[in-house]
Amino acid sequence: YQNNSENNSKVVDIKEFLKKLEDSLNEKELDVIIKHLFEGMPFKEIAEIDGSKTSKISNIYYRALDKLKERRVFDEKK
Repeated sequence: YQNNSENNSKVVDIKEFLKKLEDSLNEKELDVIIKHLFEGMPFKEIAEIDGSKTSKISNIYYRALDKLKERRVFDEKK
């Protein structure tokens, strides 16, 4: 049962983390972060789907990461 409790805690942490992402980023930034960071999609592929240049997707991604770092989204709980 303890393992189940730990898994439930991780699910809550993931939900909290995703909520922080949604609260911190605009829709485009969130889309790029999810596709690249969580789905492992290369910038080129995201750009093709989006009809954008790879450099634009890369810029959106790194700007979003900077926002998340500024807002300390990646900081662990203390």
